[in-house]
Amino acid sequence: MRMSKKAIVGKVGLGMLVLGLPALFLVPYYRSVTKEYDRFHGYMQATVDNLDQVPVWEQQAGTAQAFKPEQCVAWGIDWLEGCPGTKQFCEGALSSVVRRCVETADRGVYCEGLDQAWMTTGFGYHDCEDRVNRLPEDEKGMRKKREKACAAGYRSIANHCRDLSL
Repeated sequence: MRMSKKAIVGKVGLGMLVLGLPALFLVPYYRSVTKEYDRFHGYMQATVDNLDQVPVWEQQAGTAQAFKPEQCVAWGIDWLEGCPGTKQFCEGALSSVVRRCVETADRGVYCEGLDQAWMTTGFGYHDCEDRVNRLPEDEKGMRKKREKACAAGYRSIANHCRDLSL
């Protein structure tokens, strides 16, 4: 059973349409995501990975002004609010940014002093609640974003304490 030239061209044309139509949408999407990632990556380079100007928490490591873990969370929240990339890139990096800050000092005594409170799901809850409640009324729209960021920051501290206890 041979197919006519017209049938073959029709099937090839349909195949090209099936393959080409998604490409019309994927190419602009790819460009958009790439642009957002470049913005995010530039922000990371400027704020966290800059070898010429290290973050303040790294500058103060080993001094009397060394950041406490709670200050690392606060710095991480501020960092997130300034992040120009998409939510997925910025929120995805928050835990590692806070963790890098926490790791600038020996937290063994700190973690032991928590008496394993870091193992509970409520670890940091009251501190996060207080932080969000201190927002001015005109910034209440930031509540969910800060609550989520604060919880992620405290989860980073908890993970660090867990790693120390292993």
